[in-house]
Amino acid sequence: MKIFLSILFFTSSLLLNAQTAVDTIKLYDCEYSRITDDGHTEYTVDNKKATKEEYMRILKTNQNDKRCAPCYALVYTASDMKISEGLFYYHCPNAEEEETENAANGPDSISISIHSISCRHGVWLEYDKNGEPAGSVQYEYGVKK
Repeated sequence: MKIFLSILFFTSSLLLNAQTAVDTIKLYDCEYSRITDDGHTEYTVDNKKATKEEYMRILKTNQNDKRCAPCYALVYTASDMKISEGLFYYHCPNAEEEETENAANGPDSISISIHSISCRHGVWLEYDKNGEPAGSVQYEYGVKK
């Protein structure tokens, strides 16, 4: 019991040190999209129809990740349930940019997007479906240890 409490205290101290040394931001871990067709726009969050306000709340919040070099991220579901927290990099120090190709509108309209790869680093706390601490996971620049 004493060993577990010591490890938990040590882990909490590391997280507190990481959190206080960098900015803390909120992020949503969910899929979200906006599709406009014939002047009508449809919004989805986690593959369910959503309002423009719900979509914009998540979009604007997740745009905060671009300033993480690193930052301490508090990660939530679309319904605002905290699921994890820890040190987060928008541009993972050991990753190269990723290129994706999209031909959704046919072969004559191929678009190529280049974006950076973000990653988790250090100890991340995870939470259960009730928002209670459920454990921790160690990452080394995006790779679970």
